[in-house]
Amino acid sequence: MADHTQQAISATALLPVAMSRVGGAGVAPTVTLISPAAGNPIAPSTPVVVDVTDPDSPFRRILIVVVLGGVAYLAYDGTWRSGFASFSTRSTITDGYRFSIRRDSGWTSAVDVEVYPFDDTGNEGS
Repeated sequence: MADHTQQAISATALLPVAMSRVGGAGVAPTVTLISPAAGNPIAPSTPVVVDVTDPDSPFRRILIVVVLGGVAYLAYDGTWRSGFASFSTRSTITDGYRFSIRRDSGWTSAVDVEVYPFDDTGNEGS
């Protein structure tokens, strides 16, 4: 097995930039990358941190997909999935949640994180 302990890995977060209303009222959910900055190196044990907020509606569902080495993994769909459950967290913040995403075995190549929030009024990420 390769030793990735000293390897810096480039991380990019693919977050919905434009949010669309799909028959819903109010404001669509917002996704904000907290760390690391998009395109900056990331160590194998460094989490990718994102905030998902919606000031006027509760969330119906939030999906987080991690693309690693060209393979897409469902990391979160209301619960942390296998391969991400040991070190990833979800904490409550004003109007939403902060997700700290870390693969159990560490990042072994460039990583993309895709976040898809859906609220109770029909608004969703595009």
